[in-house]
Amino acid sequence: MDIDLADLRLFVAIADAGSITRGAERVNITLASASERVRGMEATTRLTLLSRGRRGVSLTPAGETLLDHARTVLDQMQRLAGDLGEHGQGLRGSVRMLVNSAAWMEHVPKPLAAFLQTHPGVDVDIDERPSSVIVDAVAGGRADIGIVAATVNMAGLERRHFADDRLVVVASETGDWPNIQEGCTFASLLEYPFVELPQGDALQLHIAQHAARSGKRILRRANAPTFDAMAEIAAVGAGICLIPESAACRVLERLPLRYVRLSDDWTIRPLFVCCRSFKELASHAKALADHLAPEPAPQVL
Repeated sequence: MDIDLADLRLFVAIADAGSITRGAERVNITLASASERVRGMEATTRLTLLSRGRRGVSLTPAGETLLDHARTVLDQMQRLAGDLGEHGQGLRGSVRMLVNSAAWMEHVPKPLAAFLQTHPGVDVDIDERPSSVIVDAVAGGRADIGIVAATVNMAGLERRHFADDRLVVVASETGDWPNIQEGCTFASLLEYPFVELPQGDALQLHIAQHAARSGKRILRRANAPTFDAMAEIAAVGAGICLIPESAACRVLERLPLRYVRLSDDWTIRPLFVCCRSFKELASHAKALADHLAPEPAPQVL
Protein backbone atom coordinates (compact mmCIF):
# COMPACT_ATOMS: atom_id res chain seq x y z
CA MET A 1 0.00 0.00 0.00
CA ASP A 2 1.55 3.28 -1.17
CA ILE A 3 1.06 5.33 2.02
CA ASP A 4 4.20 6.79 3.60
CA LEU A 5 4.96 8.28 7.01
CA ALA A 6 4.35 11.81 5.76
CA ASP A 7 0.85 10.75 4.70
CA LEU A 8 0.20 9.22 8.11
CA ARG A 9 1.45 12.32 9.97
CA LEU A 10 -0.79 14.50 7.83
CA PHE A 11 -3.82 12.26 8.34
CA VAL A 12 -3.39 12.29 12.12
CA ALA A 13 -3.01 16.09 12.06
CA ILE A 14 -6.19 16.47 9.99
CA ALA A 15 -8.12 14.13 12.29
CA ASP A 16 -6.98 15.99 15.41
CA ALA A 17 -7.72 19.41 13.90
CA GLY A 18 -10.98 18.43 12.20
CA SER A 19 -9.85 20.36 9.15
CA ILE A 20 -7.58 19.73 6.15
CA THR A 21 -6.45 23.35 6.26
CA ARG A 22 -5.45 23.30 9.93
CA GLY A 23 -3.97 19.82 9.57
CA ALA A 24 -1.78 21.05 6.73
CA GLU A 25 -0.63 23.96 8.90
CA ARG A 26 0.35 21.59 11.71
CA VAL A 27 2.70 19.62 9.45
CA ASN A 28 3.90 22.72 7.55
CA ILE A 29 2.67 21.92 4.06
CA THR A 30 0.35 23.81 1.73
CA LEU A 31 -3.37 23.14 1.54
CA ALA A 32 -3.01 22.05 -2.10
CA SER A 33 -0.33 19.51 -1.20
CA ALA A 34 -2.38 18.22 1.74
CA SER A 35 -5.49 17.80 -0.41
CA GLU A 36 -3.47 15.94 -3.03
CA ARG A 37 -2.03 13.59 -0.40
CA VAL A 38 -5.50 12.85 0.99
CA ARG A 39 -6.80 12.09 -2.52
CA GLY A 40 -3.79 9.83 -3.04
CA MET A 41 -4.53 7.88 0.16
CA GLU A 42 -8.17 7.48 -0.85
CA ALA A 43 -7.15 6.36 -4.33
CA THR A 44 -4.65 3.87 -2.94
CA THR A 45 -7.11 2.35 -0.46
CA ARG A 46 -10.10 2.74 -2.81
CA LEU A 47 -12.00 4.03 0.22
CA THR A 48 -13.44 7.34 1.36
CA LEU A 49 -11.48 8.31 4.44
CA LEU A 50 -12.92 11.76 5.19
CA SER A 51 -16.41 13.21 5.05
CA ARG A 52 -16.20 16.84 3.90
CA GLY A 53 -18.56 19.40 5.37
CA ARG A 54 -18.99 23.15 5.66
CA ARG A 55 -17.38 23.18 9.10
CA GLY A 56 -14.50 20.86 8.35
CA VAL A 57 -14.03 17.13 7.97
CA SER A 58 -14.94 14.04 9.97
CA LEU A 59 -13.63 10.50 9.70
CA THR A 60 -15.52 7.73 7.95
CA PRO A 61 -15.35 4.24 9.51
CA ALA A 62 -12.47 3.47 7.15
CA GLY A 63 -10.80 6.72 8.23
CA GLU A 64 -11.14 5.73 11.90
CA THR A 65 -9.39 2.44 11.13
CA LEU A 66 -6.59 4.24 9.30
CA LEU A 67 -6.23 6.71 12.16
CA ASP A 68 -5.81 3.92 14.74
CA HIS A 69 -3.08 2.27 12.66
CA ALA A 70 -1.43 5.60 11.83
CA ARG A 71 -1.08 6.46 15.52
CA THR A 72 0.40 3.02 16.22
CA VAL A 73 2.91 3.28 13.36
CA LEU A 74 3.98 6.82 14.29
CA ASP A 75 4.30 5.88 17.97
CA GLN A 76 6.50 2.93 17.00
CA MET A 77 8.67 5.20 14.85
CA GLN A 78 9.07 7.56 17.82
CA ARG A 79 10.11 4.61 19.98
CA LEU A 80 12.56 3.48 17.32
CA ALA A 81 14.09 6.95 17.03
CA GLY A 82 14.41 7.26 20.79
CA ASP A 83 15.87 3.79 21.30
CA LEU A 84 18.42 4.23 18.50
CA GLY A 85 19.27 7.68 19.81
CA GLU A 86 20.49 6.12 23.04
CA HIS A 87 23.28 4.47 21.03
CA GLY A 88 24.31 7.74 19.41
CA GLN A 89 24.01 11.25 20.76
CA GLY A 90 21.47 10.60 23.50
CA LEU A 91 17.69 10.62 23.54
CA ARG A 92 15.98 12.21 20.56
CA GLY A 93 12.31 12.69 19.70
CA SER A 94 9.19 14.74 20.35
CA VAL A 95 6.79 14.31 23.28
CA ARG A 96 3.14 15.37 23.12
CA MET A 97 2.04 16.51 26.58
CA LEU A 98 -1.24 18.02 27.77
CA VAL A 99 -1.51 19.76 31.16
CA ASN A 100 -4.29 21.46 33.09
CA SER A 101 -4.07 25.18 33.84
CA ALA A 102 -2.93 24.93 37.47
CA ALA A 103 -0.15 22.50 36.61
CA TRP A 104 1.02 24.55 33.66
CA MET A 105 1.10 27.91 35.42
CA GLU A 106 2.65 26.74 38.69
CA HIS A 107 4.18 23.28 38.74
CA VAL A 108 5.43 22.29 35.28
CA PRO A 109 7.78 25.09 34.06
CA LYS A 110 10.64 24.52 36.52
CA PRO A 111 11.02 20.71 36.14
CA LEU A 112 10.37 20.97 32.41
CA ALA A 113 13.15 23.55 32.02
CA ALA A 114 15.55 21.26 33.89
CA PHE A 115 14.59 18.32 31.66
CA LEU A 116 15.05 20.28 28.43
CA GLN A 117 18.45 21.51 29.58
CA THR A 118 19.71 17.98 30.16
CA HIS A 119 18.02 16.45 27.09
CA PRO A 120 18.83 18.76 24.14
CA GLY A 121 17.59 16.21 21.60
CA VAL A 122 14.05 16.00 23.00
CA ASP A 123 11.30 18.43 21.99
CA VAL A 124 8.17 18.81 24.10
CA ASP A 125 4.92 19.97 22.49
CA ILE A 126 2.65 21.23 25.30
CA ASP A 127 -0.98 22.33 25.22
CA GLU A 128 -3.17 23.45 28.12
CA ARG A 129 -6.52 21.64 28.38
CA PRO A 130 -9.12 20.76 31.04
CA SER A 131 -8.34 17.54 32.89
CA SER A 132 -11.35 15.73 31.42
CA VAL A 133 -10.19 16.51 27.88
CA ILE A 134 -6.64 15.44 28.72
CA VAL A 135 -7.56 11.93 29.88
CA ASP A 136 -9.63 11.38 26.72
CA ALA A 137 -6.72 12.55 24.53
CA VAL A 138 -4.18 10.35 26.34
CA ALA A 139 -6.50 7.32 26.22
CA GLY A 140 -7.08 7.94 22.52
CA GLY A 141 -3.38 8.27 21.69
CA ARG A 142 -3.59 11.97 20.84
CA ALA A 143 -1.07 12.78 23.59
CA ASP A 144 1.77 10.78 25.13
CA ILE A 145 1.54 12.20 28.65
CA GLY A 146 -1.05 14.19 30.60
CA ILE A 147 -1.01 16.06 33.90
CA VAL A 148 -4.45 16.18 35.47
CA ALA A 149 -6.25 16.80 38.74
CA ALA A 150 -7.20 13.78 40.83
CA THR A 151 -10.88 14.70 40.52
CA VAL A 152 -11.06 13.39 36.95
CA ASN A 153 -11.73 9.75 36.06
CA MET A 154 -8.45 8.13 34.95
CA ALA A 155 -9.84 4.63 34.46
CA GLY A 156 -7.74 2.66 31.96
CA LEU A 157 -4.68 4.87 32.40
CA GLU A 158 -1.59 4.49 34.57
CA ARG A 159 -0.79 7.38 36.89
CA ARG A 160 1.89 8.69 39.24
CA HIS A 161 1.67 11.49 41.78
CA PHE A 162 3.18 14.73 40.47
CA ALA A 163 2.33 17.52 42.95
CA ASP A 164 -0.30 18.78 45.37
CA ASP A 165 -2.12 21.91 44.30
CA ARG A 166 -3.66 23.70 47.30
CA LEU A 167 -5.87 26.68 46.60
CA VAL A 168 -5.74 29.56 49.12
CA VAL A 169 -7.61 32.84 49.38
CA VAL A 170 -5.48 35.95 48.84
CA ALA A 171 -6.50 39.45 49.92
CA SER A 172 -5.01 42.90 50.41
CA GLU A 173 -3.05 43.20 53.64
CA THR A 174 -4.79 46.49 54.42
CA GLY A 175 -8.28 45.64 53.16
CA ASP A 176 -11.34 45.13 55.35
CA TRP A 177 -12.09 41.43 54.94
CA PRO A 178 -13.29 40.28 58.41
CA ASN A 179 -14.35 36.78 57.32
CA ILE A 180 -10.93 35.89 55.97
CA GLN A 181 -9.45 33.89 58.84
CA GLU A 182 -7.37 30.74 58.82
CA GLY A 183 -9.63 27.73 58.27
CA CYS A 184 -12.63 29.72 56.97
CA THR A 185 -14.91 28.19 54.37
CA PHE A 186 -15.14 29.16 50.74
CA ALA A 187 -18.89 29.76 51.08
CA SER A 188 -18.29 32.36 53.80
CA LEU A 189 -16.26 34.46 51.36
CA LEU A 190 -18.84 34.66 48.59
CA GLU A 191 -20.16 37.98 49.90
CA TYR A 192 -16.91 39.59 48.71
CA PRO A 193 -15.99 40.55 45.14
CA PHE A 194 -13.56 38.18 43.43
CA VAL A 195 -10.77 38.57 40.90
CA GLU A 196 -11.01 35.53 38.66
CA LEU A 197 -9.30 33.74 35.82
CA PRO A 198 -10.90 34.24 32.39
CA GLN A 199 -14.30 32.69 31.80
CA GLY A 200 -13.95 29.19 30.38
CA ASP A 201 -10.71 28.45 32.21
CA ALA A 202 -10.91 24.93 33.66
CA LEU A 203 -9.80 25.93 37.16
CA GLN A 204 -12.26 28.83 37.23
CA LEU A 205 -15.08 26.51 36.18
CA HIS A 206 -14.08 24.16 39.00
CA ILE A 207 -14.28 27.02 41.53
CA ALA A 208 -17.61 28.26 40.12
CA GLN A 209 -19.11 24.77 40.48
CA HIS A 210 -18.33 24.77 44.20
CA ALA A 211 -19.87 28.21 44.56
CA ALA A 212 -23.03 26.92 42.90
CA ARG A 213 -23.16 23.94 45.27
CA SER A 214 -23.32 26.38 48.17
CA GLY A 215 -26.36 28.01 46.58
CA LYS A 216 -24.48 31.20 45.74
CA ARG A 217 -22.58 32.68 42.85
CA ILE A 218 -19.24 34.42 42.65
CA LEU A 219 -19.35 38.23 42.56
CA ARG A 220 -16.83 38.93 39.81
CA ARG A 221 -15.06 42.29 40.05
CA ALA A 222 -12.45 41.60 37.37
CA ASN A 223 -10.60 38.79 35.64
CA ALA A 224 -6.93 38.37 34.75
CA PRO A 225 -4.98 35.83 32.66
CA THR A 226 -2.43 34.71 35.29
CA PHE A 227 -2.20 34.17 39.04
CA ASP A 228 0.36 36.97 39.33
CA ALA A 229 -1.96 39.41 37.53
CA MET A 230 -4.87 38.39 39.78
CA ALA A 231 -2.71 39.08 42.82
CA GLU A 232 -1.73 42.51 41.49
CA ILE A 233 -5.41 43.50 41.37
CA ALA A 234 -6.16 41.98 44.77
CA ALA A 235 -3.23 43.86 46.31
CA VAL A 236 -4.98 47.22 45.81
CA GLY A 237 -8.12 45.97 47.56
CA ALA A 238 -10.25 45.58 44.44
CA GLY A 239 -11.28 42.06 45.42
CA ILE A 240 -10.02 38.74 46.71
CA CYS A 241 -8.84 35.76 44.68
CA LEU A 242 -8.33 32.02 44.93
CA ILE A 243 -4.91 30.90 43.65
CA PRO A 244 -2.44 28.05 44.31
CA GLU A 245 -0.45 28.37 47.52
CA SER A 246 2.81 28.23 45.56
CA ALA A 247 1.74 31.33 43.61
CA ALA A 248 0.63 33.07 46.81
CA CYS A 249 4.01 32.50 48.46
CA ARG A 250 5.74 33.94 45.41
CA VAL A 251 3.67 37.13 45.11
CA LEU A 252 3.77 37.83 48.85
CA GLU A 253 7.47 38.60 48.46
CA ARG A 254 6.66 41.77 46.50
CA LEU A 255 3.01 42.67 47.13
CA PRO A 256 1.12 43.82 50.28
CA LEU A 257 -1.00 40.69 50.50
CA ARG A 258 -1.90 37.98 52.96
CA TYR A 259 -3.34 34.54 52.37
CA VAL A 260 -5.12 31.89 54.39
CA ARG A 261 -5.91 28.25 53.81
CA LEU A 262 -9.53 27.19 53.57
CA SER A 263 -11.15 24.30 55.45
CA ASP A 264 -12.84 22.92 52.30
CA ASP A 265 -11.38 19.55 51.27
CA TRP A 266 -11.80 20.32 47.58
CA THR A 267 -9.21 23.12 47.77
CA ILE A 268 -6.45 20.50 48.02
CA ARG A 269 -6.06 18.85 44.62
CA PRO A 270 -3.42 16.19 43.97
CA LEU A 271 -2.04 16.35 40.42
CA PHE A 272 -1.05 13.20 38.54
CA VAL A 273 1.06 12.38 35.49
CA CYS A 274 -0.91 9.87 33.44
CA CYS A 275 -0.34 7.81 30.30
CA ARG A 276 -1.55 4.58 28.76
CA SER A 277 1.53 2.66 29.95
CA PHE A 278 4.75 4.05 31.40
CA LYS A 279 6.69 0.98 30.26
CA GLU A 280 5.46 1.29 26.69
CA LEU A 281 6.31 4.98 26.29
CA ALA A 282 9.05 5.82 23.80
CA SER A 283 12.42 6.24 25.54
CA HIS A 284 12.38 10.04 25.35
CA ALA A 285 8.75 10.26 26.55
CA LYS A 286 9.45 7.83 29.38
CA ALA A 287 12.47 9.92 30.39
CA LEU A 288 10.23 12.98 30.69
CA ALA A 289 7.56 11.07 32.63
CA ASP A 290 10.19 9.68 35.00
CA HIS A 291 11.65 13.16 35.48
CA LEU A 292 8.28 14.69 36.33
CA ALA A 293 7.03 11.79 38.46
CA PRO A 294 9.67 9.17 39.34
CA GLU A 295 8.49 5.59 39.57
CA PRO A 296 7.62 4.82 43.20
CA ALA A 297 10.05 2.50 44.95
CA PRO A 298 8.63 -1.01 45.52
CA GLN A 299 7.23 -1.53 48.99
CA VAL A 300 8.93 -4.12 51.13
CA LEU A 301 6.46 -6.17 53.16
